[in-house]
Amino acid sequence: MGILSRGLTNPKDEITSYQFLVGKMILLEGEEGRFRLNLLTGPSINKFRSAVNFQRSTENGVILGTYTFEMEKDSGIGWMLKPSFEIPLGKVIGFGVSLMPTSIPRT
Repeated sequence: MGILSRGLTNPKDEITSYQFLVGKMILLEGEEGRFRLNLLTGPSINKFRSAVNFQRSTENGVILGTYTFEMEKDSGIGWMLKPSFEIPLGKVIGFGVSLMPTSIPRT
């Protein structure tokens, strides 16, 4: 049962990240146009709100019951590495793909 519920017993409800990134844009030539590689790095300040201490509650008269929980706040700092691949479709519009880390170590 622990394997099936891994990550569900303590879901992350809110993650806020303030990033201060600098980087370099590299223009790549393709057969049908231009592509860009945007390499960004810098520090980040992260704030979390997690739901903890789930307890079953039947106060609302629901047959299966509902759950109550408490919100736990946490924060941390980190270093971001954020590369992105961009395809400009015009002067002001384009498409980009970037990696974003979702696992943040807790203390």
